[in-house]
Amino acid sequence: MNSISAWPLGPFSKLDDANPVLGPGEGMFHCPFLGQVKWEDRGICNPAAVVRDEKLYLIYRATGSAGFSRGISRLGLAWSDDGIHFERNPEPILYPEGGPWKDLEFGTGLQDPRIVETDDGKYVLTYALFDLHNCYLAVATSGDLFHWQKNGLAFEHALNGKYRQTWSKAGAIVCRREGSRMTATKINGKYWMYWGESEIYAATSDDLIHWTPVEMEVEAKKGVYLDEHNVWRERWRNGRMVLKPVITFRPGRLDGALVEAGPQALLTAHGILLICNGCNSGDPVLPPGAYSAGQVLFNPVDPTAVIGRTNFPFLTPLQSFELQGEIPNVCFASGLAYFRDQWWLYYGAAGRFIGVGVAKME
Repeated sequence: MNSISAWPLGPFSKLDDANPVLGPGEGMFHCPFLGQVKWEDRGICNPAAVVRDEKLYLIYRATGSAGFSRGISRLGLAWSDDGIHFERNPEPILYPEGGPWKDLEFGTGLQDPRIVETDDGKYVLTYALFDLHNCYLAVATSGDLFHWQKNGLAFEHALNGKYRQTWSKAGAIVCRREGSRMTATKINGKYWMYWGESEIYAATSDDLIHWTPVEMEVEAKKGVYLDEHNVWRERWRNGRMVLKPVITFRPGRLDGALVEAGPQALLTAHGILLICNGCNSGDPVLPPGAYSAGQVLFNPVDPTAVIGRTNFPFLTPLQSFELQGEIPNVCFASGLAYFRDQWWLYYGAAGRFIGVGVAKME
């Protein structure tokens, strides 16, 4: 594997004097299901980040006090001239409503966005729908960040719908940086995306909307079974195609309980860099169940092959707003932008706030 010191992005320094940069708000919204509600007064977190017209925009998950016990999640929009002080859109930009995905949306709503730009200046947003039973990765597109078209489930039609019901979320599309633009880029003729929770998988696409999960073949192997006479006999199980994990959780590490894709993946001179969020199980430095962030490097020729992985977190919960909240002990990295000649990494903190760290390197 590559030398760890050579390729990770950073180091990042939290802006402790400014953090948190966003918190719960008092905005009102007429929900199609619940009527007039405060849509972000419970908490906001897990933003996507993008630069447009020399402003930094965040698309964030917001929960209101109305609805189910933990509130309905909607996606809000805020923008800033300096990356620290934000103005908010008064209403959510994406939310549960009528239409073909109504039953999936009106569980806990729309969650955890990630964003990339296209070559022609459009935007592609991946986000999750959780219907209280299953989680579905969905895709939306926009030309201006304020108005969005929902395009449905990412894996709806792939492989004859084989993975439509598979738990899926956290879609981090591979992109390249051109100035402040983070533009989706093809590798071997396809767009690539990392996705998943607990383990991370990969998917490919021709159009950034319809995605096909990457599979691997499970080899045929010999096993035993009871026949009709209650006698154990040997038989061969046929090979089959299953999801190919590209990153797995590591007991005793920052990601010992699960690992989840963070912001959009970045094609660099060293390879494809992906910031990952891990839930701790076994790392004595972190509280049990704490969320922190690490980094992984993939082979740019084979985006499923890991060539580097950090063993220690670079973003951990330390401040009171990160340690106490809806979900305590959480720094969840999800928004990465190149703005004013430095990297800005936005993260959800304890399910109620958004914080930021910066790195002064390319």
